[in-house]
Amino acid sequence: MMLLKMKTMYMLSWSLYISYSELNFHTNMIKFHEWIAVCHCKI
Repeated sequence: MMLLKMKTMYMLSWSLYISYSELNFHTNMIKFHEWIAVCHCKI
């Protein structure tokens, strides 16, 4: 029973980590595109 609970917790934290990483990735991509746009405006 304990093992199942640990496995569930592990899967939950892993999926949270994955979604957080994807969110971070998208946020970074948006910032990167904004930065490129700003650089193009300055040139």
